[in-house]
Amino acid sequence: MPKLDGILETAIHTEDMPRSRAFYEGALGLTPIHSDDRLTAYAVAGHDVLLVFRKGATKQTVTLPSGAIPGHGGDGALHVAFAIGKDELSHWEAILLRVGSSSKDEMIGNAVAAAFISAIPTATF
Repeated sequence: MPKLDGILETAIHTEDMPRSRAFYEGALGLTPIHSDDRLTAYAVAGHDVLLVFRKGATKQTVTLPSGAIPGHGGDGALHVAFAIGKDELSHWEAILLRVGSSSKDEMIGNAVAAAFISAIPTATF
């Protein structure tokens, strides 16, 4: 079996792109690598990509010079988790609470690393 090298991208959906951009860019400090009315894409940690699509905007196939991206979608309670160092947990906790994240329950820690999860019920962020 060939090995997997990681996850290239994660896609989530939002009904409020300006609010999502404010969160990912303002609270998390991400910089868009692409943005239009359909999608905002962010590079994360130099090797991952977070795709934030406007809800309903992924149903049609998109044709690019490099090929076609078939229509797809997602619904329900979606989430994305970012890995952080254990020693950064309290710093991130303060940031998330300051920008209105619901609680510490969104953060998970263990002895090796910690992650915070931004639970994304359909179209929250």
